[in-house]
Amino acid sequence: MADKGSCRILASTASWSPSFGALSSSFQRLRSVTTPFDIGFSSRYLLDILNQLESDTTLFLLADPGSPTLIQDRDGASVLFVLMPMRV
Repeated sequence: MADKGSCRILASTASWSPSFGALSSSFQRLRSVTTPFDIGFSSRYLLDILNQLESDTTLFLLADPGSPTLIQDRDGASVLFVLMPMRV
């Protein structure tokens, strides 16, 4: 679980051991989150989306671990991506 106000990245495959990374992030809460949560995505799908974005800043709209996540270029591009979570 990530520390309050941070994001922790975990990537693993069947053939490689898990690896961790960190990313520079800032958070803006649209509604109160009472319980931190873990959410998993297919790394392939996430990278496909991130490679389509032109900005260095990305907006992730997360609701809960079971709901789709909306991803958008923070610079106001008209494209909106929907990424379905995986069970972790």
